[in-house]
Amino acid sequence: MSDDTRYHPDFATDSLKHGSRTIARQIRTWLNERSHGGLLVEQSEDSLAFASGCKLFWNDFSFVTGGGDNGFKSHACTADLFLMFDGGLLYDFLSPDGDAAYMGGGWEWPLTKFCNGLGYEVEPITSYCFGIRKQ
Repeated sequence: MSDDTRYHPDFATDSLKHGSRTIARQIRTWLNERSHGGLLVEQSEDSLAFASGCKLFWNDFSFVTGGGDNGFKSHACTADLFLMFDGGLLYDFLSPDGDAAYMGGGWEWPLTKFCNGLGYEVEPITSYCFGIRKQ
């Protein structure tokens, strides 16, 4: 049985490449501990669910900017792993633009320190996505 079955589907890691799966699972465990078990599926009805709003872990990421008279431009990004938190409660805690960051309780810096300790660096790519790469 996969360890993924314990978690909300937004936090699945089984589809990731082997090298990024390990760091994704370490980040998922860290997030789960930080959220006091809020990432687990077997949470009680009154507990706070820290759903990502979308699948959190990705091996590939690109985004589009522009519009209007400027046209659109696609930006491909490179990293070992991408964390996408575009919606859901994790945006408020992880994004530098999230509510928790404004109130001084954001998780961006603690996550960066955690990843640094594992030999990875965290690079904000957009307000809703971080790139994680080996140092």
